Amino acid sequence: IPVFDNNNLVGHLWQYRDVTEKKQIERYAILQRELGFKLAATSTIEQALNLVIQAALGIEGIQAVGIYYIQHPKEELELIVHQGFSPEFVSQVLSYDKKSFHYQLVQKGDPIYGFYNEVIPNSTLFAAENLKQIGIVPIKYEGRIIGSVNVASSSGERFKYSVQLSLEMISAQIGGTLARIEMENELKLSQRNFQQMFETIDDFMFILDIEGRIIKTNPIVERRLGYTKEELIGMSVLQVHPPTRRDEAADIVREMLADRLDVCPVPLYTKNGELIQVETKVVLGKWDGKDALYGISRDISERLKAEETLMESEARWHFALEGAGDGVWDWNLKTSEVYFSTQWKTML
Repeated sequence: IPVFDNNNLVGHLWQYRDVTEKKQIERYAILQRELGFKLAATSTIEQALNLVIQAALGIEGIQAVGIYYIQHPKEELELIVHQGFSPEFVSQVLSYDKKSFHYQLVQKGDPIYGFYNEVIPNSTLFAAENLKQIGIVPIKYEGRIIGSVNVASSSGERFKYSVQLSLEMISAQIGGTLARIEMENELKLSQRNFQQMFETIDDFMFILDIEGRIIKTNPIVERRLGYTKEELIGMSVLQVHPPTRRDEAADIVREMLADRLDVCPVPLYTKNGELIQVETKVVLGKWDGKDALYGISRDISERLKAEETLMESEARWHFALEGAGDGVWDWNLKTSEVYFSTQWKTML
């Protein structure tokens, strides 16, 4: 600013404004935005946490970062990724159980910044690392603590407001990402388990659209009924029942969906006209986000044969007893039922 005296320029007044922190906040905002884009494309927890570490190390004064995650079912804070700490230090801070001071500190839910001797009761371990400042920022998702971002610095100055703000923004970003990845992993595992069961189970499994057309079957359907996968897809499920009993099968399915019947006894009908005795259950569900019907048919042919053999055996046993001419009685100790042959009654 020019300074005049009687219209004579006698000098200038210089004014300086420190915009360092403003520039840092702008840089940190760009860093957070880039981190957000990268996190959206990650598919593993470790990859996401490594991205957070790189972002945190880009903040002024931070020389070491460790990220803890609460692992289930142990409910312990476990160090998943870290950078900037010595192997000796890491070996002593790998995990914290629910009773530990560190675990309880994180569970309070508020970010903590300060000198080690202010925050951690026994700070000798950190002193050996030449670390003076510590920041512990809980990672939250839907109000639940799921981990923490721990940062350290050898600087003798306290973390600036811009540093604290940036760390808390990073922590907020990672919370939603970790929850998303965890849910995706659980879904993938569930899908793999379902697919494995679907492919190996001995029962006939049908997935139908709401009109009763086949969307998917397991391999045993193709193998036992004699159809190819291409022939089955789009076929009405009633076509795998005997022609004379298809209306009956449709009525029973409607009754099952209304919770008025448990099973459908109508047999399956192979491509070459053979019958397979089954009991079928049908339930309503979802497939690819749309309403669908799940049908499971269990082959009961062997069970029916066994029941028939048992009935024949009992009939022969009774015939033998009656024809022997002796008086015979049979006492079932489990049911307390007693059978007397006709000759026994006659003798009495």
